Amino acid sequence: MGEMHPCRNQPFVEQAGSPGLFPSTTNPAFNLGPGTSHYLVIGDWGRTAATQSIGIDQCSVKDYGGNNDIQGRLQQAETAQLADQGVYPGDTTNRFQQDWAQIYQTPKTPNLQGLTWYNVFGNHDIVINGSVEAQIAYTSTNPKWQIPSNYFLVDLPTVTGGPKIRAFFVDANPFIASYNVTGQKYNKAYYQAHLNAAYIDGQISWLTNNLAASTADYNIVIGHYPLFGSASQYGFDQTGTATSPYPGNFNAWQKLLTTIYNNKATAYLNGHDHVMTAGNPNQPGVPIPYNGHTVFLTSGAGSWGEPNDSCGPANSYLYTNGGDGGFIIVSANATTFQSDFFVLGSLFSQCTITAFADKTKAPIISDNCSLGQPNACCNSPTDSCYR
Repeated sequence: MGEMHPCRNQPFVEQAGSPGLFPSTTNPAFNLGPGTSHYLVIGDWGRTAATQSIGIDQCSVKDYGGNNDIQGRLQQAETAQLADQGVYPGDTTNRFQQDWAQIYQTPKTPNLQGLTWYNVFGNHDIVINGSVEAQIAYTSTNPKWQIPSNYFLVDLPTVTGGPKIRAFFVDANPFIASYNVTGQKYNKAYYQAHLNAAYIDGQISWLTNNLAASTADYNIVIGHYPLFGSASQYGFDQTGTATSPYPGNFNAWQKLLTTIYNNKATAYLNGHDHVMTAGNPNQPGVPIPYNGHTVFLTSGAGSWGEPNDSCGPANSYLYTNGGDGGFIIVSANATTFQSDFFVLGSLFSQCTITAFADKTKAPIISDNCSLGQPNACCNSPTDSCYR
C-alpha cells in the first residue's frame, strides 16, 4: 500500500469545512442580515464505493476541520456518478451504505451528517432497472434522504424569519434525445417507459402551473443536466438531432427553458458536467432571448473534477473553475439570493453570483468571477483533458 493521506477519509466539501468557509452568522461575507438561511449545493457526489467517493486524486494539501452553520441542504445530485451504475433495487444496505451513509452520515463528516439531502435523478440512476424505484422507496425509510417521486417540489427548510424558497426538482432524463439509440447504455427500461409526450409534457405543465402559482420569495428549478456554461449546453444546441439534443425529445429543452424564463425563476441548478460554472444565458446565438433575471449554476464536481467539462464554447460562461472539485453555498434572505463558488483547496469564494427576489432586477456578477478560466488542456488534443 502507498502512503495514507488524512483527506482520503473525507469528501471534498468536508475537507474544506473550516470556520473560514462555513462562517458564523456574523461573518459579513455571508451575513445578509436578519433571516439569512444557508444551503449547500453539491452535485455528482457519489462514486463506486467509499474509497472512490472522496476524490483521492484531488485531496487538499491540508485536511481542514471545523464546524459550519448551514441551516438546511439543497442537494441536486444523482447517485453513483461516474460509476456506470445506480442503486441496486432493494439494496439499501450496500450502495447506500458505501456511497452515502458511510461517508456523509457519519462522524467522519460532522459538518454534513445532520443535513437533509434533496436529490434529483440523473443518467447514472437509470442504468440499472429498479434503481429509481429503490431510491424513492428509501425516502420513507430515512428522512434525511429526500426524493419522494420522479419529479417533485418542496419548500426548503429556513431559519426563523427566513425567506420562502420553493424548489422544483425535474426529471430530465427522458429529455435527452441522444439516449434514444439502440445499444446506448442509458436506453434502459426507465428511459423507454418515460419517453413519451404524455410524461414529458405533463411534467412541463406541472412545472409551469406550479411556478405560476407560487408565492415563494424564490423559485428555483433543479435538474441534472446543464442548460448553459459547460461543455454540455442543452439550452443552446438547437439542431435537434439524436446526437445534438436541443430541442430534445418532444422539444423538451425548449419547453423547459421557456417556462423558466416566462415565470422568472430565480435560478436553475444542475450537475452532470463535472465542473463548477455560472452559465451565460445571453451568449451570442442563444435560441431563446434571456429574461434578464434567472441565473444558471452548475455544481457537478462533488466527487470528481473533469477538465474536459470546462471546455465549453467561447462566451458560454460567466465563471468556470476549470474542472476542479467544488461546491456552492447559497445564502438567502427576503431580498437577496447569493451563490458562492468554492474550489477544493481554497477557503475563499472564487465567484459570487447575486440574484434577487425582485423579478425586475438583473443578477450581479462579482469581479473575481472573470478570473475563472477553462482548463489549459482545452487548447490541446481532446484526450489530454481527461484525468
